[in-house]
Parts: sequence; C-alpha cells; structure tokens
Amino acid sequence: MNIILVVMFFAAFIWVLNSKLFIGKRFVIKLTKSKAIVLKGRPPKQFVVECNTMARKKHTSGYIYGVNNHQGIALIFTKHIAEGTAQRLRNLFPFEQYSIQKSSTTPNGSGNRKKSS
Repeated sequence: MNIILVVMFFAAFIWVLNSKLFIGKRFVIKLTKSKAIVLKGRPPKQFVVECNTMARKKHTSGYIYGVNNHQGIALIFTKHIAEGTAQRLRNLFPFEQYSIQKSSTTPNGSGNRKKSS
C-alpha cells in the first residue's frame, strides 16, 4: 500500500513539475526521431508539418519553445537540435502572425491623421 502511495506522489510531482516548466511558453513542440508532438499551445499547422518533416529527415530530437517577447514571439531550441536545423525552422516560422504592432504613437490614439471636417 505504501509503495502505491509513493508511486502516485512521484507521478503527481512529475506532472506538476512538467506543467510548471511550460509556464510562460506560448507553445511547446517535442521532436522525436520520427515526428513532432505539440505538448502545449497552438503553433501554426504548417510549422508543425515542417517540424515533422525535419524530424524524420534529420532524425532530430529535442524541444522547440515559442516564448513571448517585445517583438511578438521568439523560438528557443534545446541544445540537442543542431544549429542548421534550428535555423531552417526559424526561416519557416511565420513570425509576422505574432508580431506586435503599435497602432499609434500618441497617447490619445490620434496619430498623425488629419481630422475630417
């Protein structure tokens, strides 16, 4: 009975630790040697397809994290993913979907527009 409680506690601890590691990340993709698995969030579907292709082609394993930053989103790759593969995936990612655009430069929102009469 005590062994079952210890195993259940350990499993719960691992689950909580895993969920805490993903805090602050917009999406998490795990690359195995044969496929890409989305663990958190909703990355662009075409990007996941390309990750699947790269995982199969290069036999790459590791994690890709999409993290919010001041420009929109940044991709972070674990050290198991080669720099060449990481750069290829950066080139394929649609950063423009996540870019932060400022609508005006003035606090009242008027910008440099002329007022209509």
